[in-house]
Amino acid sequence: MSLFMRRELETILSNSKIDDRQFVNSLSRGLNVLQAFYPNCGPLGNQDLSKLTGLPKPTISRITYTLTRLGFLTFLSNIGKYELGLPILNISNTMISNMQIRKVSHQIMQDLANYADASIGLAEKYANQMIYINNCIGKTSHALSINVGTSVSIARTSLGCALLACLPDDERELILNQVKAETPANKWSAIYDLQQRSKEQYLKKGFCIVDGDWRNHISAVAVPLYIKEMRYYYAINCAGPAISLSEDRLMRDIGPRLITAKREIESQLSIGRLLPNERY
Repeated sequence: MSLFMRRELETILSNSKIDDRQFVNSLSRGLNVLQAFYPNCGPLGNQDLSKLTGLPKPTISRITYTLTRLGFLTFLSNIGKYELGLPILNISNTMISNMQIRKVSHQIMQDLANYADASIGLAEKYANQMIYINNCIGKTSHALSINVGTSVSIARTSLGCALLACLPDDERELILNQVKAETPANKWSAIYDLQQRSKEQYLKKGFCIVDGDWRNHISAVAVPLYIKEMRYYYAINCAGPAISLSEDRLMRDIGPRLITAKREIESQLSIGRLLPNERY
């Protein structure tokens, strides 16, 4: 969990507790502990969890004991640390399988992945991250295979750039200021320039192209998607080796096809065209 993701969760929990007699503090702390685990973090001990959540170690010990008894954590006695238990996987799979946007978008994304022979990803914004909720790949091994649940930077990826470009200025500025606070000073200028280019390109073309900023030799183009009624922000991208996804191809072919795919998804979800300054 990044520093900002932890702060956002703490803010949500803090705001929820204000004058709310229905709020269960012990439950919120338990969920905070589960939220502390992140991809490739490895097993975490009570001290690790205390640092990640900001909760006292005695509180963490009681929570991890309870979560272990319930099966949500598994205790590894040989190293004295915990990993997530199988019930978490069941909850995750249930959530993903029931996501309407994932059901609606899957075949549209797969058709585009086959056409582009690349990876087509769908991600949702959470804090300063974009979290993959679906990924379809083309027919060859050159396409990027990214697991559902993988989180990537909102500031350095095509998914994040597209989503930030569509946000109202005040929301976009707030997120970028939070990213800046977590970014080494010598790297911020490149991120800021990328965001400015992406915003300009989105306003002109309706999509954002990012070439090698996330991974070397990987090119990508993305479009944002916003479900107004639920205030959910998503983005869809096409990514693959730069040798097969040249900037010219992304600009003239794949970018416009992503916009068409986005419109089809919107149409099936009956949410309309809801992003500001969008070109149609």
